[in-house]
Amino acid sequence: MSLRQHGFTLLESMIVIAIMAILVSVALPSLVDAQNSNRVDSVQRDLLSVMNQGRTQAVNEGDRMSLCGSSDGQHCDNDWSGWVLFRGTPPADSESAVDPLFVGSAGSVPIKASQASVTWQSTGEAGQSLTLGLYCDEPSLRRSVELSVIGRAAGSLDVDKDGQHTVHIGACS
Repeated sequence: MSLRQHGFTLLESMIVIAIMAILVSVALPSLVDAQNSNRVDSVQRDLLSVMNQGRTQAVNEGDRMSLCGSSDGQHCDNDWSGWVLFRGTPPADSESAVDPLFVGSAGSVPIKASQASVTWQSTGEAGQSLTLGLYCDEPSLRRSVELSVIGRAAGSLDVDKDGQHTVHIGACS
């Protein structure tokens, strides 16, 4: 009668751990890239949504609506790390507070803007265009949001599915 032990040897366990380490080291960069891409896409969707909301409210309420860069959600200071949507036109100085209807944040996504703010008229027209470049320094994460003079918002797209968005001219300048 022989006593046979069941289980793995130390060598077998080390081989399995080594294979798992290799798989994790290959998969981790892809997961980080996907997470960063999702974060930038989320900010792009938030900006498109608030622009559409601003235009819609301007038309429905027959009043001017404005969107501006705001670091604190209370003042228009041209810092697009956050933004605020409010009724009326932007104040002449960054010291005057606004009454926000909606406050958003870009989190850690850097944004470059062509204008400090935009105002929709009661007709839905913006009167001036606004271009926002998201994550301009990293080509694979680069996105843009553009508001046309007629007040319509559009985001960049990855039309050829190569992982690179077609960024509007001026978005990252």
